[in-house]
Amino acid sequence: MFNPIQRLLSVLVVYAHNMKVLHWKVTGTDFDPTHSVFDEYAKKLNEFVDEVAEICIQLNTNPVSYSYALDVLEKDSLFKYFIADADRNYTSKEAFEAANVMFDTIIAVYEMVNKNQAIPEDIRNKLQEHSYFVRKEFMYKNKMRLT
Repeated sequence: MFNPIQRLLSVLVVYAHNMKVLHWKVTGTDFDPTHSVFDEYAKKLNEFVDEVAEICIQLNTNPVSYSYALDVLEKDSLFKYFIADADRNYTSKEAFEAANVMFDTIIAVYEMVNKNQAIPEDIRNKLQEHSYFVRKEFMYKNKMRLT
């Protein structure tokens, strides 16, 4: 079984990278606004990566490398994960649909971690702030872009 904080960090590490790939590989007439949005998504997820890595250290758990994070995701049977393909281009619609899958997964992993009573309350509160931000800023606005 995976340490819940390492699972969360793994998801954030891979998805921050995915957002950057989508940022680079989006094509079409909506390139400029989509390119900018995915850059912002990647930046915010990287902030979360840093905070969760620091939480790992506070909890005497090793932060994860990108290769370890991929390994965790490949072996984790609880969630279905999205891995961006850097060898292809994405339309804006495909990129935002992929983002929705990632945001749903991020929320689910945050919820699982926040239910873990072994994690101190102050840390769970911080992680709930992340979760709220993802719901509000990413999921709501992202779904609006698809309508």
